[in-house]
Amino acid sequence: MEQALREPMQAIGWRPRAAGWFTRSIAPEYTGVLAASVASRYAAAGTGHATLFVHLRRDDVQPVVRELLQSTYQDGGYRSTSAVTSIGYLMPAPTWRSWLVTPETAAPVAAELAAATRDHAQPYLERLAADPERVLQAVKSSGTIMASAAGPCTVAVLLARLGRPDEGWAFIQQHLSSISSRTDPAAQDSRQMADRLRHWLDRLPR
Repeated sequence: MEQALREPMQAIGWRPRAAGWFTRSIAPEYTGVLAASVASRYAAAGTGHATLFVHLRRDDVQPVVRELLQSTYQDGGYRSTSAVTSIGYLMPAPTWRSWLVTPETAAPVAAELAAATRDHAQPYLERLAADPERVLQAVKSSGTIMASAAGPCTVAVLLARLGRPDEGWAFIQQHLSSISSRTDPAAQDSRQMADRLRHWLDRLPR
């Protein structure tokens, strides 16, 4: 599936990266990132269920987020993203969608995913990049991102980049209040991130 995607994705302007990953510049400071996923756990041997995750990366936000989270993961600067959804939710009948992939269907499924990218994912990413408020809402609705310290941190840094650092800090304060009774590792990560964020915000020009 990953190999089958390379040619149709390149044909519509997406650059192949690591296996199943593709990037494209969407607007200044914004990179679109696609990640193919194939699940085989509940599929017959030699088959799988494929889908495409659609990410937007704000290029002046994510390096700061990685720094504040003290992440040592080196991804070439494209797997750390600001907002994510899946291709099915961008199609005319928005819902979770996956495609059955067999050795015989990999090529037509790849062509269908490329067409969905061209017709639905790319216009969606362009609309996001044109409206910072849409980006903020997309980050907040990205469940996989907001489930960890990365989500609130991304929102705060994005607000700071938009000239609204006080609003960003207020968002973090609300987040800390919502997890005040928690002692799990994710909550501890958020508190440590908040301390680093406060120092980063204090260094910003006013």
